[in-house]
Amino acid sequence: MVVLPQPDIKWIMSQPSSILDADGPQTELLSGDHTFDVPVLSNRDHIRALVRDLTRNLGSLTADIAQEIDYAFKGTWGQDTEKWTEINPYESIMEIVTRTANRVFVGLPLCRDTVFSTRCQRMAQSVAGVGVFLRGMPDRLRPLLAMVLTLPIHWYMRKCKQSLYPLVRQRLDERERRLKDQGRDHYNEPNDLVQWLINLSASRQEKKDLTAERISIRVLADVFAAIHTSTITGTFTLYDLAASPTDKNYMDTLRQECQRILADDNGMWTKDGLARMYGIDSALRESQRVNGLSTGGLTRRVVARDGVELPDGTHAPYGTLLTVGVWSIAHDVDFYDDPQVFNPLRFSKKREDLMKQENIDPDEVLKQKNMSMVSVSDRHLAFGLGKHA
Repeated sequence: MVVLPQPDIKWIMSQPSSILDADGPQTELLSGDHTFDVPVLSNRDHIRALVRDLTRNLGSLTADIAQEIDYAFKGTWGQDTEKWTEINPYESIMEIVTRTANRVFVGLPLCRDTVFSTRCQRMAQSVAGVGVFLRGMPDRLRPLLAMVLTLPIHWYMRKCKQSLYPLVRQRLDERERRLKDQGRDHYNEPNDLVQWLINLSASRQEKKDLTAERISIRVLADVFAAIHTSTITGTFTLYDLAASPTDKNYMDTLRQECQRILADDNGMWTKDGLARMYGIDSALRESQRVNGLSTGGLTRRVVARDGVELPDGTHAPYGTLLTVGVWSIAHDVDFYDDPQVFNPLRFSKKREDLMKQENIDPDEVLKQKNMSMVSVSDRHLAFGLGKHA
């Protein structure tokens, strides 16, 4: 593996997939050939549905998401403000994340099915653990080990799919009924991932993808991605805030921000209100920066048969893995003041000050918007960069 410096990111992003491949290394990261049904996932519908439909419907889903988060927190952390409640932060946040993600993915009532929720979590943990372990094994030994080590993964996936089948089949049957009736009756189409995947496959007239099996596999791929990354981010943020100096009053500052914006929006959680919570957003991004999900990112494999010449003139032969030191960039003194220090308001102050101005420069607004957690740049690579982000 060759680790490239930050200035070479632009060069990496400029290379076509015929030179540098991004999908292969992502599959290899968690030994996807053994842990997931790669052929079914190869058309990337599970990603396309989220990028297209989740982004488009986020505003209308905000109230449902807020309701599920509230329900999940009350069920895991309790509501007693007088007595201390002992929790396991990682496991409780995973439960909250799972229920919330499934509210968007499969809707009520399945998202609150404790058996389904638990199996989704065990599946995610098994994929991550076994996948990373297999990646470190010799190529010849990996298939043999996978036959045994992936048994729990496939068991949990099978059980999760059994819970999903009735829902997916009901939606597919409803689609067939509406086609026969030519839409004469009124039908409020569910607004969740299951329906988005069905509509996406139907729009391409891919009958082989309009099955309960294939739709369920794609749902579970997104369930895994949501549980794994969001749980880690949420847990680290909680720990970072709890370990912050008490004299900084970070907790009170963030709490007051939530209370102020909720009051402005009549106690309702809205997409616009969430976008104005610059402090919360900054705390999440800062925790990602300090801890990181991995030390490297933007991993590519050289697939050009003759290899490729790197920016410094070095020849990288066919099959070479290239990556960028994401952790090093996030802790570079040239990019961040006191990079080893967790400052949850690092990215929020300039945004807040800008919005208080009377005459706001549009270019400055765009610049500060790029300070949000979900933005991507050559300095913030938590979600990757470019079309694979």
